[in-house]
Amino acid sequence: MAVVFPGDSKDDPCRIEFREYIGDKPTGPLAWKATEENTLVLHVDGITGANSLSEGKSLAQRTAEKLSAGEIQATRKEPYRPPRSAQIEMVEHTNGNAKAIVSQWSEQKYEVMVAVWVPDGTLFPLQTPSISTSRDMSWCRAFDERIYSDDLEEAKVVARQSLELASAMAEKLTAEYKKRKEEGDPQ
Repeated sequence: MAVVFPGDSKDDPCRIEFREYIGDKPTGPLAWKATEENTLVLHVDGITGANSLSEGKSLAQRTAEKLSAGEIQATRKEPYRPPRSAQIEMVEHTNGNAKAIVSQWSEQKYEVMVAVWVPDGTLFPLQTPSISTSRDMSWCRAFDERIYSDDLEEAKVVARQSLELASAMAEKLTAEYKKRKEEGDPQ
């Protein structure tokens, strides 16, 4: 299996990682979650990245097929290490229904994740199953797209700007939910 990632900087636009499952293969497209116990990372000489994501996907697919067919061999195998991020800053909207978290993944790669406090089932929860002290509300991801930056200050500005949109979205979803509930249709 090959996984293609955005690179850590403008000089490193695409990163390719080859993985091998250890043990019985799981069934179904969502059955395999890479862990240190069930996955090895395969190193193939000369293939670590590409100049673009599309070029990386093509190279990864060709190389993975050659690995599977035994045409080429991995030069080294090591246990999979899941990526770790460190939270840099959390900013909350003044009304408390939205928050933005800036995390650092590497020296020059930051992610902004925006969450909203909305009725269950309206958006994808941050934790599954959603655990909340409120019976029908939980923190959910505000946007499906991930927001990345190679500059910390830029990431912080995006976090603050995203809060207004996220808060307005949370207010609208909550108002619609309350209206449906009053009308007897909680869905």
